[in-house]
Amino acid sequence: ECARKAAENELHDAVDRISDINTQNANLFSQRRQLESTITAMQADLDEAVSELKNNEEHAKKASADASHLVEELRQEQDHALQVERLCKGLEQQVKDLQTRLDEAEANSLKGGKRVIAKLEQR
Repeated sequence: ECARKAAENELHDAVDRISDINTQNANLFSQRRQLESTITAMQADLDEAVSELKNNEEHAKKASADASHLVEELRQEQDHALQVERLCKGLEQQVKDLQTRLDEAEANSLKGGKRVIAKLEQR
């Protein structure tokens, strides 16, 4: 009878331990599913962040190329403006020189005309 009671107690203890282990196993399995779900969500967030980073890098690269193009275009326009300014100054100087020559020619023409008139009057 004592042996049977001891065996029953042992069986009861074993059943309790199995129940505890099953509960722990279920809890661990639940935690595992939660962690896997968290990992999946984090992986999706990481993938989205990587995609956004690549997209931003492409935009930055394009913006840099556009900026370089605009800098080159600005340099060319500045060179062109400088050439036009030099040409303008040269043309202004030519106009001044031609005006001076015209004024001199008119003055000489008037002197010559006065001489002709004076000669004609002397006759």
